[in-house]
Amino acid sequence: MILINNILIKASKNGYKLLLDGFKNEVKDKLGFDLNFTVKEFNKSYEDILSQNIINTETTVEDNNLEVENNLLSDEVINEEQNELEQHLEVRETTLVEPVRIKTIEEQLEELKNKDGYEGVKKEFEKYNFKCNDITSYVEENLENNKLKIRNKTDFKVRYEALKYTEYSIVNNEIVNKPGCNFLKKWFEDETKRTYKNIDFIPSAKDIKPHTYNMFKGLYAETVLMNDKNLEDIYFTNIEEFIEKYIKDNKDVNILIEHIKDITGRNEEGYNYFMNSVATIIQTKEQTKIASVFQSEQGTGKDMLFKIITNYIIGKEFVAYPPSAKSVFERFNGLLENKLLCIFPETTGKDTFEYNNQIKDLINSTDYITIEKKGIDPYDLKNNINFIFFTNNDNPVKIESSDRRFVVYNPINKWVRENIDIKIKHFEELARICDPSQEKLFDELACKRVAKIMYLYWKNLDLTNFNISKRFISEGYLLMKKSQGSIINFFLIHLIEMMENKREKEGENSKWNEYQKSALEFYTYFENWKNIAGYTEYKTNVTKFGLELKKDFSFIEKKQSNTAKYIIKYDVIKKYLIDNKYLDN
Repeated sequence: MILINNILIKASKNGYKLLLDGFKNEVKDKLGFDLNFTVKEFNKSYEDILSQNIINTETTVEDNNLEVENNLLSDEVINEEQNELEQHLEVRETTLVEPVRIKTIEEQLEELKNKDGYEGVKKEFEKYNFKCNDITSYVEENLENNKLKIRNKTDFKVRYEALKYTEYSIVNNEIVNKPGCNFLKKWFEDETKRTYKNIDFIPSAKDIKPHTYNMFKGLYAETVLMNDKNLEDIYFTNIEEFIEKYIKDNKDVNILIEHIKDITGRNEEGYNYFMNSVATIIQTKEQTKIASVFQSEQGTGKDMLFKIITNYIIGKEFVAYPPSAKSVFERFNGLLENKLLCIFPETTGKDTFEYNNQIKDLINSTDYITIEKKGIDPYDLKNNINFIFFTNNDNPVKIESSDRRFVVYNPINKWVRENIDIKIKHFEELARICDPSQEKLFDELACKRVAKIMYLYWKNLDLTNFNISKRFISEGYLLMKKSQGSIINFFLIHLIEMMENKREKEGENSKWNEYQKSALEFYTYFENWKNIAGYTEYKTNVTKFGLELKKDFSFIEKKQSNTAKYIIKYDVIKKYLIDNKYLDN
């Protein structure tokens, strides 16, 4: 059967086969191989050819084998006949194959160059390597962990001395090749090689400079969790709906949240400050200028939370775990390169007091940090580091009287009082969602689900009314500060108590609203008090004493006349002591 103008024509089997063969030849002659067509288009375009083939066919056709039906056909019948036609013509609704075109010699040359010629090898090589002009060094990227291997020219040549390419050219209209050419020699001279002016660590897109290689490639949660198909059912709408849907009745999430409450001392103010601080780091990806200290006895699991934050929210390539203060605060400090967090697992004053000035500078005074590695020129990176100290020690860091850098959390160890089985079960549940090092317990999918929920919560938490510089002040912070503060603070407390006793005896008109002494008398009085109070190990002299007063206690007036005098004003000193928590209000 075949369809012409929606009229069905039936032919004998042999005659029909001849008809179709002729039709197929006509297609080749008329269309060639450069047009797209379907059966419908073919029928429409070649009705005349079909009609002529039917009329002119030499096959004998009996009247009862050829029948014309003038009735219009249904779509179902038309589709059936088109399918039959397709099968005979071996045509599917696809593009006809174009004839093979022979490439020119120039095209063949270009293809070879882009394969194993210089351009091809260069393209592959520069996926992972570039030159940095500011440090006159060569850099290899590890895209899997976002780390850079920086080498001087000599070491870089050793690394890639075996890399070769094939030189291709056309001679007498033929392509000739010269294999085994030194790639680096040509690449060093190549003015178009991949080059950056400098490298930097700039998590905030708004700060990226032209011609700067940015070491920040995105948080783990941004690049992995948000693209994980197994987690597509977790998404953010608004904070109220999100909490209701993903946090309120989520067992695993609440295990983690209850743990955060434990390690922030079951103090609502401390918990809220900590949650807002983490949200600040995730939203800005910058230095907060506040360092956190988690001080408690062993067994609180105070580091467990940061295992999920490190591995599944921030990304372990952006977190440093220094083995000691020396490893980051002395000359070679490569561990601090491209870091958002620097976590000290076990901190003691013995380690940190020696580097007090460097710690203070890195927490809130230095916008850029100089990274120095052996054999490489030093280079500066934006300082985005937030410091965290875990400790069982009473005085892990030096907190000065004028401190504005530290927040101290005192995790509670409520599990010490619990039955051993209950304690073990709690920490096993915590390890299941937090700690990949405990392979038998750890459930990575459950961990990723908790991590994505917490990431979206922190990322979208409203920080409009949060001021991170208004720190949470814990009892632990005050004790730490008092225990290591300058003994001059305790001397001032003594002066206030002495003045209050005098004022109480003399009444409203007491002359003890102020206390004046010459510089030498004041120092002598301090020395006498110091020895009586038992601070005999504190060594100073009149000059050092004066310098310390000037540096940390400038509110103590000093008048210069014939004889220098210190003026202690009761109201001013008492306000200072109350504001710094040395006295209760």
